[in-house]
Amino acid sequence: MATINTIQFHHQEHRDWISSLDFYQDQIHIFQKELEKVLFEFPDLYSIIEHVDEYQKILSKKLNQVSHFRRQIILHERHLADSNSFNEEDLWGHMEIREKLEEFIARFEELKKNFRGFVSKHLHAPN
Repeated sequence: MATINTIQFHHQEHRDWISSLDFYQDQIHIFQKELEKVLFEFPDLYSIIEHVDEYQKILSKKLNQVSHFRRQIILHERHLADSNSFNEEDLWGHMEIREKLEEFIARFEELKKNFRGFVSKHLHAPN
């Protein structure tokens, strides 16, 4: 019975993680559109173009990380579904994904603060 509860807990946490990843993926797409607006406002200002380019690279890496997390979660979910019992390896893999996802979220939130400052400064600045 404890094994079933543990598997159900992991399954629910996987769904929660996928939901969070959907949210961050949507945020990244919004940020990319905001960068396009900044470029439209300052098409000839090289320093702004450099910053936009750097943010685009960072956001692209973040999208790749989101995809990687999805694959890891799906693989872990399949492993749990195929396995007849729960073992220590399952717990370790799940905890590792959790720690990496928490680190991703913390870093993303830090990026978001810096990004918002950059965008608000350049989209609302007088020309």
